[in-house]
Amino acid sequence: MNIRLAETRSLWTALVLLDVVVSSPSTRLYRNGRQQVELTVRVRALDTHGKRVPLSDAQRDSVRLIDYESGRPLPVIAVSGDMTQGWGTTRVRNAYAFFPAQ
Repeated sequence: MNIRLAETRSLWTALVLLDVVVSSPSTRLYRNGRQQVELTVRVRALDTHGKRVPLSDAQRDSVRLIDYESGRPLPVIAVSGDMTQGWGTTRVRNAYAFFPAQ
């Protein structure tokens, strides 16, 4: 058996949200497409027995934030940072500014 394959094949049945923390200087954000807020989202994967299991890189990368009102995943913003409207997500910092800390 391939050890690497065994390590990445985690059989989780529940993904538990531990916390969401704003890690940028301010929590303020306007829906004008010219600002961003950095969030740190921590989750824990559990197996059928409630034991913690690791997520593979691919599983972790597939986690998406969901719009509360519509129930749809937030769109991923292109590397260029261009957005047509509304909210979006990216895993890397782009050229848009954080709201100044107060």
